[in-house]
Amino acid sequence: MSIMDNVGNNRTLSSSSSLVHYLSQMLRLGRLFNWRRTESEDVSPNDIVILVVGPSGCGKSTFINTVTRKDAVHVHHKLSKHANPVTPVRGSPSDGQKGQDVVFVDTPPLETQDDDAGVAITRWLDYAAGRGAKLAGIIYLYPITSPKMTEPPGPQYESFIKQHPRVHSAIRDIPTVLVTTMWEKQPPPEQVKQARHEEISANWRNRVKHGEIMQYNGSYLSSQEVVKKLNPVLSE
Repeated sequence: MSIMDNVGNNRTLSSSSSLVHYLSQMLRLGRLFNWRRTESEDVSPNDIVILVVGPSGCGKSTFINTVTRKDAVHVHHKLSKHANPVTPVRGSPSDGQKGQDVVFVDTPPLETQDDDAGVAITRWLDYAAGRGAKLAGIIYLYPITSPKMTEPPGPQYESFIKQHPRVHSAIRDIPTVLVTTMWEKQPPPEQVKQARHEEISANWRNRVKHGEIMQYNGSYLSSQEVVKKLNPVLSE
């Protein structure tokens, strides 16, 4: 085999390696960026987008399934770093007003988000903005059942924003609602839950001055109240 043959083979191997690396990167992003043709590619200028974030076990998937009245997001009972992809789910027409549908975007747990997750969130927000959809706000879910605030909501949210500056630029002018979840779960007793809610609220107010605070009891009506809090258009 000649030297030129070796050079040609090396170039082929190099090109093949680059292609394999590119495809593996796209596959990894694909696991995090779960586009569904019927639920994300149809985003239109009339749609209202709501980003749903929170730590592991806060009930993001359950909340989205409840508010949309769909079983669209798989609920992971065994949590892992890449348990939840970025998954947009279109709500029913009754969730919006004046012909506007609401698209809820499920995201990976805040404490496990890496660069890939940040890229996936940013790309979806860029796509929705390019289609003319309006980002109405963020629902930040936080479980009331945690015995201690190992990851306080205020610092955790700030860390998420600092980690992904492009996401920050997209959401800095929209409202965020902190919503305590798992009120329907037993235990702990109601008075313990209320005390934890006050502690969580105090931590949130000290770090995020403009954020609203609500309670979510697991019902469809309660989820609707949370959504309406984000944008006056939804409550008209």
